[in-house]
Amino acid sequence: MLEIPVIRWGKPYDSLEKQEVVHFETGEVLARVHQANGGMLKMDKRHFQRARDALRQIPIDKLIEMAAKAGDLYLNAKLPLGNGTQTPEEFCRMQSATTGLPEHAMVIEEVRDTTVRLVWLLLDEWVASPA
Repeated sequence: MLEIPVIRWGKPYDSLEKQEVVHFETGEVLARVHQANGGMLKMDKRHFQRARDALRQIPIDKLIEMAAKAGDLYLNAKLPLGNGTQTPEEFCRMQSATTGLPEHAMVIEEVRDTTVRLVWLLLDEWVASPA
């Protein structure tokens, strides 16, 4: 079974709180997702400014390049996911199995469109936010 930890500051964190992700029809457990509770987020919030400062040291053209590469990998590559891996097609199958959404090529196209929109929204937010 797929086990997906919380990622804290780039490192996997084995949380005590976990949520099972089940098939919407059969109830079969497909994955276990570790949870980040409010206390954990409050502790991590102390480091937000340091992370923001580090991000601001990266030139915007490099950030755009990194976001484009990440989007390409997300859309086309087999990527690590918790204790396993996942392809874009496997993502669509898992999404369909856990939500009941239809599984077909249109879903992958929607994922691609959403990824592009998300990258631009994040970059726009980053540029517009005060230091």
